[in-house]
Amino acid sequence: RQEPAVSGYGSKGKGAAAWSSPGWAATAAVDECSVLDFLPFRCEGCERVHCLEHRTPAAHRCSAAAAEGAAEVVCPLCANTVPLGPDGDADRAVDAHIGSGCAGAAKKERCGARGCGAALGLLGAFACKFCSRRLCASHRLPEDHACAAMAAALAPAPPKGRDAEREARVQAFLVRQKEKRRRLGSLREAHARPPPKDRAAAVRRAAKGPAKVARPDRFVLEVLYPHGSGAAPRALYFHKAWPVGKALDVALEAASLENRNHLVPPEEKLHLISLRTGKPFPFSTSLAVLTYRKELAQADAVLIETLDNAAPDGE
Repeated sequence: RQEPAVSGYGSKGKGAAAWSSPGWAATAAVDECSVLDFLPFRCEGCERVHCLEHRTPAAHRCSAAAAEGAAEVVCPLCANTVPLGPDGDADRAVDAHIGSGCAGAAKKERCGARGCGAALGLLGAFACKFCSRRLCASHRLPEDHACAAMAAALAPAPPKGRDAEREARVQAFLVRQKEKRRRLGSLREAHARPPPKDRAAAVRRAAKGPAKVARPDRFVLEVLYPHGSGAAPRALYFHKAWPVGKALDVALEAASLENRNHLVPPEEKLHLISLRTGKPFPFSTSLAVLTYRKELAQADAVLIETLDNAAPDGE
């Protein structure tokens, strides 16, 4: 028998010097080989040690594999058994099986954003926390892939119970406010200029008020009442020295309406508003001072309304 040749990788070294086998090396078990291999392989069938060249069952004619029949290997993807080829190489058999259409072979993952389709790598794949789609780096943000699930997740919940009742009241108030502003715009358009002389004279003749106010001190106004109050417009006269707040009280009393300005918050207080300018008059300013400033004139039309509704849409 030929002396074993020294080889680090299982190749035969013909003519090499004979070495005694150290404890961490092994001699190939095939008779015609006898290679001293420092990286030996052990067959799972016959449990003998072989070199690189004879590591497969077919290469060293494994008796255990022949007794068990055709050798097989399990595919790591589909878990099906794959028969080994004539060379007995498991890796080569599995590669051929995957290449021929393995059912468990993973398809290349693509970006889930519409119109993208970029391939996703191990480090370049991102999952959206709202729609759970797998995305590339360019479309990882919800805004970048038009995530509809984000809008649904962040939408406020519909109001329930008392919140629903309050929301209904708010919507009804907004509708009333829009109608009031539309009405105020129409009134301002109709009273944008001082009244004609004949109309002013008619307003003076129809004016009513406290009998204690002397004729020379009377200040006549055409008063329009709040929307929804049911009170018809009327001509009234006031004392020219009265402040706007006093005139407001008298005007509401003439229409049998209650003045609740001392009980309501500022945004719900009633004001005397000029239909020529759309601005409210200060409560403490007298009618005579407003006349001096040319902000108010005899027989002018004024509106009693809340301050929130004192300007039409667009102003």
